[in-house]
Formats: sequence, C-alpha cells, structure tokens
Amino acid sequence: MTFKKIDENTIRCVLTETDMEENDIGLEDFFSNDREKIHNFLETIMEEAKREIGYENEGSVLSMQLMPLPRNGLAITITGSKEQDFNDMLGNVQSMLKSMHDQIADEAGESDDTEEDEPKRRIREIVPPTCQVYKFDSLDAVEDYCLSVSRHTKNLKTSLYKSPDGVYYMEISKGRSSKANYESACIEAAEYAVRVDGGALFMEHMKEHFDILIPKKVIENLG
Repeated sequence: MTFKKIDENTIRCVLTETDMEENDIGLEDFFSNDREKIHNFLETIMEEAKREIGYENEGSVLSMQLMPLPRNGLAITITGSKEQDFNDMLGNVQSMLKSMHDQIADEAGESDDTEEDEPKRRIREIVPPTCQVYKFDSLDAVEDYCLSVSRHTKNLKTSLYKSPDGVYYMEISKGRSSKANYESACIEAAEYAVRVDGGALFMEHMKEHFDILIPKKVIENLG
C-alpha cells in the first residue's frame, strides 16, 4: 500500500495485487451490498494514511474514485466531503464501475450476451479505457508530468485544454501506442493529476467550452 497526498483534502492509495489479497478485497466487493466490509476496508486505508503521510479526515464522510491498474492492482483516490453520506459514495462508485464494465463489454461485443457470466470473472476483465482525461491544478504540474512520462509517449494521442477557471485538462488516448505504454502514462498521470469521470459527455463539454492550448503531442512539446 503506497500513499500520496494530492492536496489538503485528497489522497491517493495504490494497492498491489498482494495488498488486495491481504485485505481480502477485490473490485467485485464494490458491486456487492456488503457495505460493512467496504466501510472496514476504508477505515484500514485511513489508518494507514494517517500513519504513513499524516492524513486525517476530521470526521467528514468520504468520496472515492477507483482506477484498475495493471497486474490486478487498484488506485483509490479519496477526498473528504461533508456533502455526501457513505451510501451515496458507494452508489457513485458502483455506477462508475458499471459504466466502465459496460463500455468494455460493448467494445468486446459482449453486450448482446443472454447468458449470465460469473460476476467475479467479468469484473476482473475491467481495464482502464483507451481514452482518459486528467485534471491538473497548474501548468507547472502539466510540465512536470510531461517530463516524467516522456519515455512512454510513442504513438500516444494527447491534447491540452484550459477551463475558464484556469484549470488544465489533458486528454490522453491510446492511439497506436502499445497497451503497456498507455497504461504506464496513465499511472504516471495519477501522480500529478486527478482523473476526471464523466466519459464522453465530459469530453464533449470540454471540447466545446474550454480553450485548447495544445491540440496534439502535448508531452513531446512540454517534455
């Protein structure tokens, strides 16, 4: 289990397959109704975060984002929030995972299956999508990311946008890059930015309402 403090209220926890096994947790558990198990798991993470990086939640309820990683790992981004209860948070996570699974099933031609698959088998097939958007707080953070990830840029498609409130968004697409390069670029991005949920709807909004600063080869230009 490794931790990084993103800002005052947000941390990211990266778990390996071994970490998941030691905590007896898997993606399938976030689909289940075993809320006590997930709540206990989150408490374990918060205790470790306090010990490792001094993060304290101060009693506010959590919002959470999940990102499956290669080799059965998992990245969990946790933010303190007083506007959401635990049931709402878990419902949002389940909706996000279902959306990811449905997208991959459609791409694989599974959406018309009439037989019910083994849930655990299907959930393990969830992988990061082939296009993601990351939110950076500053241009310096974008540049730091581009420098760190330059070795993974071959054949990636990237664009950089700026919102009216001065936040930077980078679209990272697999393009003709290898799966390994794309996944490495996304994992590295999680060290400098927060992945944006919303899929195609957010991308459409971003392209319509945000200024495009660099239409392509962002990493090559800034790295």
